Amino acid sequence: MIEKTCTRHSKEFIFAMNSILQTYVNDNTKIKLVSITGIDVDKYFSNATFFLSILGEDEKNFLDTIEKNKKQIRFLFGQKIKNKVKKIPNIYFSSDDSIKKGFEIEKVIQNLKI
Repeated sequence: MIEKTCTRHSKEFIFAMNSILQTYVNDNTKIKLVSITGIDVDKYFSNATFFLSILGEDEKNFLDTIEKNKKQIRFLFGQKIKNKVKKIPNIYFSSDDSIKKGFEIEKVIQNLKI
């Protein structure tokens, strides 16, 4: 039962956080795309770690901006999910380079000319 609840809430958390992060992408013109590639939520919903894949020139600055505005992001996140959970989790962000590595592998394959 807990597994189904975590999965359902994880999807809702990703949907809510994605809409919040898009406002930060629109404010920063050097970032082309931010994608949430995964989420790790503990079973008591007290902590949620979002794994972000960032495409653009200024990834480090974007992550710093998100970290600086973490309280505001958590507040907005809480507004979006307040009817779904009793407790708003602490949020953490971690960089995930899987999309960037995928593009690099695709370039290598195209350059092989097989």
